[in-house]
Amino acid sequence: MKVFTPPIIAKTLALTGFASLSFMVAAPAQAINFTGDTTGAPTWNRPIENGSNPPAALSDIDTAVPYQVHNFFVGTTGAYNFLSTATFDNYTFIYKNSFSAASPLNNAIIGSDDFPDLSNSGFNGVNLTAGTQYYFVNTGFSNGDFGAYNSSITGVGNVTLGDVAAVPWETDALPVVGSTVLFGAGMWAKRKFAQKKIGIENA
Repeated sequence: MKVFTPPIIAKTLALTGFASLSFMVAAPAQAINFTGDTTGAPTWNRPIENGSNPPAALSDIDTAVPYQVHNFFVGTTGAYNFLSTATFDNYTFIYKNSFSAASPLNNAIIGSDDFPDLSNSGFNGVNLTAGTQYYFVNTGFSNGDFGAYNSSITGVGNVTLGDVAAVPWETDALPVVGSTVLFGAGMWAKRKFAQKKIGIENA
C-alpha cells in the first residue's frame, strides 16, 4: 500500500526562509541622526580643510576651538553622506581607526567648512569600510564658534554610533546569513521527508 505524506512542515520552513531572505536583502539602509552642543566642550587646534584630500595643515589662529566627537561604524562598505547644521559657523572632520585632539592631522580623512554655506558642514560620497572604526568631529571655524548642532549620516548601509569592538557582530550581512541558514534547514528537512516517503512507497 502506497502512502503519501506531503512534507508540509519542510515546505513551510523552506518558503519561510526564502521569504525572510528576500525581505532582508531588500531592506533599506537606516539613516542616523544625532544632536550635540560644543558649548563648554574641550578645545583643539583645528585643522584646515583640504578639498577631497586629508587635511595637511593646522590653523595658525584657531588654536582653541571647542569640539565634540562621535564614534561610529558602518555595516556595508560604500559611499556615505554627512551633514551638520549648526547655530554657529561650523566645521566637520572624519577620522579613521583612531582620533586624538593632541594630534589633529593623524588619521584624518577629510574636512569641511561651508557645505554649501555658513552654519552647514559635511560631505557627500565618502567611501567607508564596514567594520572599521570612524570618528565624526563637530567643531567651529574660530575659537568663538560653538553651540548646538544637528548631524546626520546616510549611505549604502546601516550606521551605528559607538565602538566596533562593543558590538562585534553588528553588520548588515547578519540578517542575510540567518535567513540563509533557515532556508537551508528547510531544504534539508524537505529532503528527509522525501526520502521517508520513498521508503514507505517501496515497502
